[in-house]
Amino acid sequence: MAQNITIAPGKIDARAVGLKESPNKIIGASIFQIPNYFVWGASVVKGDDSKYYMLFSLWESGTEGGSFVKDWVLHSKIGYAVSDYPDKGFKFRKIVLKGTRY
Repeated sequence: MAQNITIAPGKIDARAVGLKESPNKIIGASIFQIPNYFVWGASVVKGDDSKYYMLFSLWESGTEGGSFVKDWVLHSKIGYAVSDYPDKGFKFRKIVLKGTRY
Protein backbone atom coordinates (compact mmCIF):
# COMPACT_ATOMS: atom_id res chain seq x y z
CA MET A 1 0.00 0.00 0.00
CA ALA A 2 1.42 3.41 -1.00
CA GLN A 3 1.97 6.11 1.58
CA ASN A 4 1.68 9.83 1.10
CA ILE A 5 4.98 11.43 2.05
CA THR A 6 5.39 15.16 2.47
CA ILE A 7 8.84 16.71 2.44
CA ALA A 8 9.29 20.27 3.63
CA PRO A 9 12.76 21.79 3.21
CA GLY A 10 14.14 23.70 6.16
CA LYS A 11 16.60 26.57 6.34
CA ILE A 12 20.25 25.49 6.35
CA ASP A 13 22.22 26.95 9.25
CA ALA A 14 25.63 27.62 7.70
CA ARG A 15 28.04 30.47 7.13
CA ALA A 16 31.48 30.91 5.60
CA VAL A 17 34.36 31.50 7.99
CA GLY A 18 36.93 34.29 7.40
CA LEU A 19 37.47 33.77 3.70
CA LYS A 20 41.04 35.08 3.82
CA GLU A 21 42.14 32.66 6.56
CA SER A 22 40.13 29.61 5.49
CA PRO A 23 38.48 29.98 2.06
CA ASN A 24 36.86 26.53 2.04
CA LYS A 25 35.54 26.33 5.60
CA ILE A 26 31.85 26.53 6.44
CA ILE A 27 30.37 26.27 9.94
CA GLY A 28 26.85 25.96 11.34
CA ALA A 29 24.44 23.54 12.98
CA SER A 30 23.52 22.01 9.60
CA ILE A 31 27.14 21.32 8.64
CA PHE A 32 28.53 17.83 9.26
CA GLN A 33 32.32 17.65 9.36
CA ILE A 34 34.88 15.08 10.49
CA PRO A 35 38.45 16.30 11.14
CA ASN A 36 40.91 15.25 8.42
CA TYR A 37 38.17 13.92 6.11
CA PHE A 38 36.16 15.19 3.19
CA VAL A 39 32.44 14.40 3.76
CA TRP A 40 30.21 14.22 0.69
CA GLY A 41 26.84 13.04 -0.61
CA ALA A 42 24.87 12.50 2.59
CA SER A 43 21.40 10.93 2.80
CA VAL A 44 19.29 10.91 5.97
CA VAL A 45 16.59 8.41 6.92
CA LYS A 46 14.44 8.11 10.04
CA GLY A 47 14.78 4.82 11.90
CA ASP A 48 12.14 2.80 13.73
CA ASP A 49 13.67 4.19 16.95
CA SER A 50 12.76 7.78 15.86
CA LYS A 51 16.45 8.68 15.47
CA TYR A 52 17.87 9.97 12.19
CA TYR A 53 20.63 8.06 10.42
CA MET A 54 22.91 9.67 7.87
CA LEU A 55 24.94 7.67 5.36
CA PHE A 56 27.70 9.55 3.58
CA SER A 57 30.89 9.19 1.59
CA LEU A 58 34.18 10.20 3.22
CA TRP A 59 37.87 10.11 2.41
CA GLU A 60 41.06 11.47 3.93
CA SER A 61 42.05 15.13 3.62
CA GLY A 62 44.40 17.51 5.42
CA THR A 63 48.08 18.26 5.03
CA GLU A 64 49.05 14.57 4.95
CA GLY A 65 45.84 13.45 3.25
CA GLY A 66 44.87 13.61 -0.34
CA SER A 67 43.13 15.77 -2.83
CA PHE A 68 39.36 16.16 -3.12
CA VAL A 69 39.51 15.93 -6.90
CA LYS A 70 41.74 12.86 -7.18
CA ASP A 71 41.03 10.75 -4.12
CA TRP A 72 37.25 10.36 -4.05
CA VAL A 73 37.35 7.76 -6.82
CA LEU A 74 39.82 5.34 -5.22
CA HIS A 75 39.71 6.24 -1.52
CA SER A 76 36.01 6.74 -0.71
CA LYS A 77 34.43 4.94 2.21
CA ILE A 78 30.85 4.93 3.51
CA GLY A 79 30.22 6.11 7.07
CA TYR A 80 27.19 6.72 9.20
CA ALA A 81 26.15 9.20 11.88
CA VAL A 82 23.13 9.46 14.20
CA SER A 83 21.05 12.39 15.48
CA ASP A 84 17.77 13.15 17.21
CA TYR A 85 17.11 15.73 14.46
CA PRO A 86 16.97 15.38 10.67
CA ASP A 87 19.10 18.46 9.97
CA LYS A 88 21.61 18.94 12.82
CA GLY A 89 23.45 17.37 15.72
CA PHE A 90 24.78 14.30 13.91
CA LYS A 91 27.47 12.28 15.70
CA PHE A 92 29.82 10.16 13.62
CA ARG A 93 29.60 6.47 14.57
CA LYS A 94 31.85 4.51 12.24
CA ILE A 95 32.92 3.61 8.73
CA VAL A 96 30.68 0.80 7.52
CA LEU A 97 32.06 0.09 4.05
CA LYS A 98 35.52 0.36 2.50
CA GLY A 99 36.53 -0.36 -1.07
CA THR A 100 38.45 -3.50 -2.00
CA ARG A 101 41.61 -1.40 -2.08
CA TYR A 102 41.50 -1.43 1.74
